[in-house]
Amino acid sequence: MFKYANRSNLASNQFFNMEKKLHALINYQENILNRFDGSKSEIESNDSLEPSHRSSCCLIPSEPIKIKSSREQKLWITESEETIQSSRNQRCLWNIDHKKITTIAICCTLKRNRREINKDISEALHRFNQFDSSEQKYAFIHVGKYIYAIGDCKIRMYKYDIISQRIHQIDGPYPGRSQFGLAATIDYIILIGGLTIEEKSISSTILFNCKQEQWYSLPNLPLRYQQGVFLPAVCFIAPSTIIIVGGFIMTSEGPIAMRKCFRFNLNKRKWLSIASCNEARGQSILTYYSDRIYTIGGLQYIYDKCKIITSKNVIAIEEYNIHTNQWTIITTLNQLHYQKNLYCTSDAILIGTNKKNHQWSYDLIKRHLTCNLGLSA
Repeated sequence: MFKYANRSNLASNQFFNMEKKLHALINYQENILNRFDGSKSEIESNDSLEPSHRSSCCLIPSEPIKIKSSREQKLWITESEETIQSSRNQRCLWNIDHKKITTIAICCTLKRNRREINKDISEALHRFNQFDSSEQKYAFIHVGKYIYAIGDCKIRMYKYDIISQRIHQIDGPYPGRSQFGLAATIDYIILIGGLTIEEKSISSTILFNCKQEQWYSLPNLPLRYQQGVFLPAVCFIAPSTIIIVGGFIMTSEGPIAMRKCFRFNLNKRKWLSIASCNEARGQSILTYYSDRIYTIGGLQYIYDKCKIITSKNVIAIEEYNIHTNQWTIITTLNQLHYQKNLYCTSDAILIGTNKKNHQWSYDLIKRHLTCNLGLSA
């Protein structure tokens, strides 16, 4: 009887081990996300704002991983709903040379239309080129009568006065970073995560006070194991509240897109974990309009034996209900298989081009697709 019991336990253990291995294989990708995509539900700091001098880096392989970019040049543009003077029937496309620009956030309060802001940015870019003629990439932030340019991994940034057309350097973010999440209001510019010059992902959140021209540190994004994130989507939904969706986390297998989403209150200095979106995505567009939040497009990486072999464009558009804390996929657009020059206007119109350079638009509110637009720059 004793021997029989031992054999029964042995068989049971073998079956359990086989089942465990099978389960691990089937859920390989899910395990990675569960291991690195977890977060605390809330983190709070009672400290006053202090100038930022620190950041926390995540654990990554000793050899930096080169991040493969999508073949399409992508230019993310976000506008302030209250300040861009344009009608839904006579829209003007952005016409910006994006070879040197990665991201643009616009919070202009001078009642300038898109044509005028196009000209502002083009003139600023010409001035910046006089200071830096290299292939350096910049994020542009149009706030009031100024345009700020934050260079990849630079700790100094440019400030351009669109009235006097003067330009000078001021203190930039520390540490210098690239591929960060960016959002802006008339008062603040906020950067979340990114990659350092050593290509280490960081979780630090820093805020630039435009009036004081001073950077301040905020509580780090509360990812498990102090994991860093890069290319998250960020937007303000109120003067002191931001939403963060997705982004890439670095693992020993390479970068993985995550589904995690957060809400941050600047006044309370508190992070809250909100519902995760349905599709994991990094480098997506995030926009807020009429009490609705939309996440659009983005990328996922596909692996073969832990090596990046290709990137996959996310074609789902999701809507977040702030009252029920729920994400819903409202549509999938085949047009999002090609995400060149994709941006969302301040009046919730998504605009992109296809491979033949034909323009299309999708109205997020009416959920209506229009192809072959005749919009002018």
